[in-house]
Amino acid sequence: MIIFIKHIPEGKSDSVKRVFSDLGFGPDKLDDLGGTILSCSLKPARLATVVAELKKDGVEFTTENKEILSEKVKMLIRKMILTGEKPLLNMSVYISEKMNLNYTYLSNIFSEVNGSTIEQYIIQFRIERAKEMLMQPGAIIQEVAQQLHYSSNAHFSSQFKAVTGISPSEFKRAVAASATTSIPRADISRTQLPQYQDHMLSFNPDLRKL
Repeated sequence: MIIFIKHIPEGKSDSVKRVFSDLGFGPDKLDDLGGTILSCSLKPARLATVVAELKKDGVEFTTENKEILSEKVKMLIRKMILTGEKPLLNMSVYISEKMNLNYTYLSNIFSEVNGSTIEQYIIQFRIERAKEMLMQPGAIIQEVAQQLHYSSNAHFSSQFKAVTGISPSEFKRAVAASATTSIPRADISRTQLPQYQDHMLSFNPDLRKL
C-alpha cells in the first residue's frame, strides 16, 4: 500500500514520524514527510490503526492512486510558481515531462479528483501567490506580474480581477487601509475581498490564458 502525506499540522511532525518509524521507515525517509510517498505492506487491522492515528493528529493523507497523482501535479505547480521558475516549453509539455506521463491522462485524472482542471488550479494558485506578494511592503504591481511570468501587466490585472473581483491596485489599497484597522494583513483576502469562485473559471474564457 502507498501512503501519500499531503500535510502535517504544526507541532505534529514528531508524533507522525513515530507512527512511521514503528512501520520500519528509517530517518532518511522521515526527514521531511510533507509530500512524501511511503510504500508499505500492512494487514487490515494494522492499517486501520495507522489511519486512526494519522487522523487523530490531523494529518492530511491519501492512499488512492488517482488522488496521489493529482497531489503530485499540485506540488509541481506550487513549486514552479513559488520558485519563480519559468517553463521553457508550454505548461502541458512541462507537466507531462516532469511527471513522465501523458498530459491528457493527467488532466483527466486531475479533473476527476478535483472537479476542476489543471489550468484552473494554476490560475488559482498563481493569483493567491500574487496576493501574498502584493501584501509585502513596497510591492510593485508591475514587478509582481513579471515575477509570475505574465505576458503583460494588462493580462495580470485582468486575470486578478476575474478571480478576486477587484484589481491589483484596489487590493493594494485594501492592504494599506488594513494598517489602520484591527484586521490582520494576512486575513484581508478572507474578510474584505470577494472569494475565489470556481464557476468563474468555467464561464470566463480570459481565465484560460496562462
